[in-house]
Amino acid sequence: MSDMIERVARALCKNQNERQFWQDFEPMARAAIEAMRVPAKGMIPEGWLAAHRIVTDDRCNHEMIRSAWRAMIDAALEPDDIKTGNR
Repeated sequence: MSDMIERVARALCKNQNERQFWQDFEPMARAAIEAMRVPAKGMIPEGWLAAHRIVTDDRCNHEMIRSAWRAMIDAALEPDDIKTGNR
């Protein structure tokens, strides 16, 4: 499991009135993060503006921002031991 999935699962659990274990929320956390894989309207232009403050030439475009977003979401869904090379 990834750190991000655990953080989202804990947040979901914390907002429940019933006593439950955060691990019970892992499937919902994973689904919530997967739903974010495709950026919402307006996110790409905002990401481009933020990136363009750092990369001030034409190397930065909307497709690069979209690809970076997807890669970050994919990384959030991978187990942490895979990302660090500790398979």
